Amino acid sequence: KKIQKRLGITFIYVTHDQDEALTMSDRIVIIDKGVIEQIDTPQNIYRYPKTTFVADFIGESNLIVATVLKVTKDTTTLRGPDGLIVNIKNENNDKLGDKIHLLVRPENIKISTNILKNSLRGVIKDVVYDGAMTKLFIDTEGEVDLKATVNGNIDYKENEIIYLKIDNEDFVPIRGKKK
Repeated sequence: KKIQKRLGITFIYVTHDQDEALTMSDRIVIIDKGVIEQIDTPQNIYRYPKTTFVADFIGESNLIVATVLKVTKDTTTLRGPDGLIVNIKNENNDKLGDKIHLLVRPENIKISTNILKNSLRGVIKDVVYDGAMTKLFIDTEGEVDLKATVNGNIDYKENEIIYLKIDNEDFVPIRGKKK
């Protein structure tokens, strides 16, 4: 990046390494089978992927399929797995019964050993300690398994029952092409 800035010319860097793409780029082009899926800044590619392919390709992701229950002028209410209720902004004239993918990044899932309102119950199936972080692989005993990332100093055990809380603003709707 320093050489590029000093020279002041455009560099095209081709990689399958998502970390390199995010750290070295001002703009990223995600291509799948010769088709451009998204062109955007690294921040927008990570935070607001346009398709499920992009969401899966960049970073760790959880994709949850939810059904539209109610639509108002500004808000779409969705029902996710295990009765989870999510409210998102109505941007695309959502219709009752529509299926919408919701992206949740593992770092946005809050874990508790106590029951939380509008949370998912889960059982930890695997714990991977990674220094500063611990990765949890969770069976929600329903329609979806999730990955969560927590502070590395917290000690969770396999088969432990936990509750997963995800704030509405941490659900990213993906209404684009489904893969």
